[in-house]
Amino acid sequence: MFPPSFSLQLIQNFGLAAQTAARMAQDDPVLLALQTSRRLPHSLQVRAGWALSHLPGVGFHALGAQIQGLDFPDDAQAKLDAPIDSAAGFVGGIARFQRRICVEVAISYGLVDWRDENLPLITRARAAWDTGAVSEAIALAQTAGADSYAQRLLSERELLTAPLSCFHVSETKRPSFLSSQGKPGRESLTAIHLLTNSLPATQSGYTLRSQRLLEAIGQRGIQVKAFTRLGYPVMIGVLTAQKSVRVGEVLYRRCLPWRLGSTHFVRLRQWIAATLATLHRNKVAQGGACVVHTTTNYPNAIAAQSIAQALRAPWVYEVRGIMEETWASNKKTAHSRADAESSERFALIRARETEMMQRADHVLTLSGVMKNLLVQRGIAAEKITVVPNAVSNSLFALNLSPVEARAQFNLPAEGFWVGSVSSLVDYEGFDTLLRAVALLRAKGQDARALLAGAGTARPGLEKLAVEIGLELGKTAVFLGKISPEQAYTAHQTLDVFAVPRKNVQVTRSVTPLKPIEAMALGRPIIVSDIPPLTELIHNSVSAPVGLLAEAQNPASFATAIERLAHNQQLYDELTLAGREFAQTRTWQHNGLVVEEVYRNLVKECLGE
Repeated sequence: MFPPSFSLQLIQNFGLAAQTAARMAQDDPVLLALQTSRRLPHSLQVRAGWALSHLPGVGFHALGAQIQGLDFPDDAQAKLDAPIDSAAGFVGGIARFQRRICVEVAISYGLVDWRDENLPLITRARAAWDTGAVSEAIALAQTAGADSYAQRLLSERELLTAPLSCFHVSETKRPSFLSSQGKPGRESLTAIHLLTNSLPATQSGYTLRSQRLLEAIGQRGIQVKAFTRLGYPVMIGVLTAQKSVRVGEVLYRRCLPWRLGSTHFVRLRQWIAATLATLHRNKVAQGGACVVHTTTNYPNAIAAQSIAQALRAPWVYEVRGIMEETWASNKKTAHSRADAESSERFALIRARETEMMQRADHVLTLSGVMKNLLVQRGIAAEKITVVPNAVSNSLFALNLSPVEARAQFNLPAEGFWVGSVSSLVDYEGFDTLLRAVALLRAKGQDARALLAGAGTARPGLEKLAVEIGLELGKTAVFLGKISPEQAYTAHQTLDVFAVPRKNVQVTRSVTPLKPIEAMALGRPIIVSDIPPLTELIHNSVSAPVGLLAEAQNPASFATAIERLAHNQQLYDELTLAGREFAQTRTWQHNGLVVEEVYRNLVKECLGE
């Protein structure tokens, strides 16, 4: 039997979820359908998409294809190109409804030109916003009389353009570690972390890095206070969420109010105020030093700066990606990506992100490549510390053979297996890997592919595997979403770990976490020849730890796989070098680096 407090929290969560769903239904109904479908198990998601695609009506066909991760259907494109049906009555109403769904889906594929004056104003507004034409989208929405949608867009622009003073929360009491008696000792430091999401509700490279880094900081004797964004994880469908959840040694505090603010601007201020209230109740920063630490993107940074100002504490901005490039990379076509990269929204995000880096007391980032990019944006090199992705010391003790690990997943023992443990998204380039495996099998070699993880690209990858002659579950295995512990076993099922990322803007700056884990687990790696991965292979502390292959070139990846399959000496040399390199990239060492950053900032604030 659940306690009364749980029942009350459940009622509160249902209210939050209903508010979120109602807003999305009004502002972006197709996104609501997609987000709902993505909460389903993969098999049910595919079935739901298949069922929709077999209902009568091109709108359902288009939505079903999108849920399944397939291309925009031809019949939907024909409907999109046809004149708007003005027929009256029931039949005409159905036709217009189907076309509306079709257009909404087409917007997300980048197939609708917001400049087309034959389209309804609200459709043009949605398409303009998706493209990044911020001012035009707002003007079109206002002209269409879509007041709620226009207000949402205005609010999002406000986050990107408003003076930071607009986000500061006025208070009657402003605690400060500077006013405490005596100087804070090493044991009295508190790190306040503001996070977008976290384990266990979200499993991703972001949440795993957060968990490991927070554990390492805590092991240095620092008090860690971790807060996730307003409404999370209820807003992604976790209706049983509590006010806090402990994962290992880390306690994550949730900000789950009875009611969400009406706009992004208001909700951000709401998160800032709620976090400060919690900190004040817990008397954080009274009698000891504190540092505020957040991760990309700019709403988190705005919140961190406001909270740090209220506490009169320094703050750290951990730049884990280039946000405007990540946004543009999600566009479906090369044309829509190019439009996004030249858009007002791209420029506004870039300007706001740069401003927040400049305002932070210190910046952390993932690699030397990314540090150089930030310096090019005007951030002082001495203000940036590289804290790379790393591994836990416990991984070095895991030593399953590929055959032993495969048995735990009921996989065939035979074959030379190459694959990855990753989110299945387009820019990861796993289509290249599948094609490489198919090339090797066509030559008579028993190469096999394994991909562990979930993501929007999975349905398309499975379809591709069948088309190129791979057998699902045997020569092309998709494990789906697995736990962090299972991920380590999945690594060990492989003979070679592959990172076939595409050579696109978003991948040319960020180094993924998983190849470091593969090295620690004794697996050589093959990666695309893009800057952060090249930096990883040819590092300054060990011999080369893997092979480079040409990005988006299946033949090049096939050649690299073949080399490792038939050259045991090379295989062993890369395995040894990889383990040696991974031993220099541990979370424990990162915890020491971050502690030093914190303590130096505290000394600067104290004028030492």
